[in-house]
Amino acid sequence: MIKLIWKVIDLICYILALGFFVWGFFRLNFTTGIFSLGFSFIILGILSEVIAWKGGE
Repeated sequence: MIKLIWKVIDLICYILALGFFVWGFFRLNFTTGIFSLGFSFIILGILSEVIAWKGGE
């Protein structure tokens, strides 16, 4: 049960970190923010595919 809680906390922190990076890039420039948003969607898509492939161990 503790391992599951840590996995959830890790996932939440990872998504929050991506969100703050995107927010920071939007603060710099709108075009940079759009590119960072696309990049973060790619990373989240790959992460979700890896989790689905492993079966969510």
